[in-house]
Amino acid sequence: EGHDSSKPLFLYLAFQGVHSPLEVPDFYADLNSPIEFDTRRNFAGMLSAVDEGIGNLTAALQARAMLDNTLLVVTADNGGPIDTTVGGDAIGSSNYPLRGGKHSTWEGGIRVRAFLSAGSATPLYSSDGPINYTNLMDGADWLPTLLDAAGVALNGQTRAAVDGVSHFGGLLNPLAEPPRQSVYIGHWDNPAGGEGLRWDDMVAQRRWKLLRGNLGFDHGDNTPYFHAADGCVGSNSSKTQPCCCSELDIMIDGPGGVHSAA
Repeated sequence: EGHDSSKPLFLYLAFQGVHSPLEVPDFYADLNSPIEFDTRRNFAGMLSAVDEGIGNLTAALQARAMLDNTLLVVTADNGGPIDTTVGGDAIGSSNYPLRGGKHSTWEGGIRVRAFLSAGSATPLYSSDGPINYTNLMDGADWLPTLLDAAGVALNGQTRAAVDGVSHFGGLLNPLAEPPRQSVYIGHWDNPAGGEGLRWDDMVAQRRWKLLRGNLGFDHGDNTPYFHAADGCVGSNSSKTQPCCCSELDIMIDGPGGVHSAA
C-alpha cells in the first residue's frame, strides 16, 4: 500500500500452502465438504486459502489502479508429493495421469501447471481471450521472459549470465518457433537419483523424454526409460527407438552437451 504506483514493482510471494504440514483452518476445509477423503479435503482447503490470498493481492492492486499494468504469474516449483515417493511429505496431492511426484524425475515430479494474467495495459494482453501455451518451458525461463515483457534490456555479458530463454515472443505469437526444444532433468534431492532430458523436436514433430541412472531412488526400478513425452507414462522404447535414444545421450554427454558445459 505504501508503494509509489508511478514506479515499477516486482513482488515475489511464496505461499506455504499447499505444502506440508497438512494443516488448514476448519473454515477452508468446510468449503470443500463434498470431498469425503479427509486428507484430500484438507489439502483442497489449503488450496482454497491460497486462492483467497491471490484474490487479496489482485484486489489490492486494483484498489491502487495498478492491476491493468500488471503481469501476474502463478506457478508451482514441482509436482505434488505422493505416497509412493520419498520425502515423507505427501499431503493428499495427485498428479494423475502423470507418473510419480515430487522428489522424482518422472513427469509427475517435474511438470506443473502455471498461468499468466496480463493486464490490459501490458504488451501480453489479448482481447481474444486466454491461450493455451504448450511450448516446452523451464522454471528458469520466467526471468528473461518477464524482463522482456517489462522492456528491461540487458547487456550481452549480463544476459549471458542469466539462465533460461525468453518466451515473450512465443506468448505474443503462439505460432512462432518455440524458443526452447530441450530441458535437462536432474535430481535435487539426490544427485544419484537419476537424470534425463526432455526433447521436443518440433521440426520432425517428435516429443521424447530420456531418463537414466538410479531411477529406483523413488520407485524401485533402475531400468532406463525412453518414451514419447506426450504419454502420461509411456513405455520403455529404447530398444525400438535406438536412434533417438542415442541422440538424447549425446545432447547430455557429447561436446557442447549439458555435462560438458557444467
